[in-house]
Amino acid sequence: MSLFARSKKKKATKDPQTVKAAPKKAKAAAAGKAPSAMQKVQQFLMAMSAKEITKLTQVVEQDRTQKVLGLPHTQLLALLRPRLTVVRPARYWSPERLFCLPFEDQLTSADPDKRQTGQITRAAIGPVWKLLTRDGTKMDEAIARIRQHLAKQDLDRAYEAAGHMWSVAANVLSDWQQRAQDDPKTEGKLQRLLGSRQLLTDFQAICNALWVADEILMIRKRIPERPIRLLKSEDCVWIRDIVEKAAEEKPGREPAILMSLTARLVRPSEIFRILRLLTGGTDDTAMQNSTLSVVGDVVLEQLGNTVQEIRRAQIQKKSDEEILALAKVYASEFSTVTSEYNIRKSGRWGEALLETRREVSELIGKTMFGKTPDTIMDALPTEPARGTPGPGGQRPPGQPLIATPPDEARLLKAEKSAQAIADCARIAHVLSAQS
Repeated sequence: MSLFARSKKKKATKDPQTVKAAPKKAKAAAAGKAPSAMQKVQQFLMAMSAKEITKLTQVVEQDRTQKVLGLPHTQLLALLRPRLTVVRPARYWSPERLFCLPFEDQLTSADPDKRQTGQITRAAIGPVWKLLTRDGTKMDEAIARIRQHLAKQDLDRAYEAAGHMWSVAANVLSDWQQRAQDDPKTEGKLQRLLGSRQLLTDFQAICNALWVADEILMIRKRIPERPIRLLKSEDCVWIRDIVEKAAEEKPGREPAILMSLTARLVRPSEIFRILRLLTGGTDDTAMQNSTLSVVGDVVLEQLGNTVQEIRRAQIQKKSDEEILALAKVYASEFSTVTSEYNIRKSGRWGEALLETRREVSELIGKTMFGKTPDTIMDALPTEPARGTPGPGGQRPPGQPLIATPPDEARLLKAEKSAQAIADCARIAHVLSAQS
């Protein structure tokens, strides 16, 4: 029997009491939150072996190009993505995938209204691709050439043809962008073709990345590590030269190079090393009035996100170790930014940094510094509380019983709290010194 077939049953006489009880049963079932069909599919996919995931991904990618099986490609790949980040199967190259190569590091599955600065939502890829191929432009020739090389499994020639496709696509998107700026009707038409006004930001980011696709891939070829743990000094100088040349040849598009690089860094704050080289070591006055200011904004926004994570960890009553780990990430990024770049306290970036530092200090004070004394004292055995109850009905605490062995679990908890305080003191020293 088909999975989608429904069994037919004879209609039975319904008892009034049963009819009344049905809504209650439905509410009880809803309260149990049984997994949806998509959740069941994802659970099934998560249980598959790496070999099975690789084979299934190849089938889905191939059918997305050939359109034979009629699979829900986008939905399946979205469900597979958590496993793909771990398994990393060999890619099935297609014109669409090659099209995304210059900006793939910036892609996010988040909704357009929840994406961070510098990110590109995956939901924008389909509409932009459809826009590029709707008018029978030179894109059709570029795509046909790529398909020919891919059919022969000649990836080198396919990459060369992809370079031509990026150039054609960049010109087509730039033409749409320019006409939309000059004519409100064209802007409305572009918005309708994309399906949402929120995707206009992604449209612009994709356009910029395509313009500097060669520069982005040059950097990836020199630094293939992903993610990049540390930028070498010689790499920073080389990237500085690449960005300066792009600023002369493609003015206004050069920030896309650094945006792509920032997305590959383990520590995004390292991008300030390159910004310092680009500005000759001056303060942030000139930088904040340039097109590159958006790159610094990305790093400061991520610092703010770390603060939000600390706040959520506090609300969820996470352990001192988890909160402290987030605080260390914040302190490390804060230290790198302020040591690599001369940021004025009165500037936009300086005010943002001081605000995040204040929030972290308050959050740490409310958690570790606020509860540690009680945690330490709680590890000591005490005699029963005596005396007259106070206004709150509680008696004064009894005296510590030094001779009585402490509870091991409470003692360990007290030691961890004390260690957290010591670590916090070191973090506070770093933050105050860098300020």
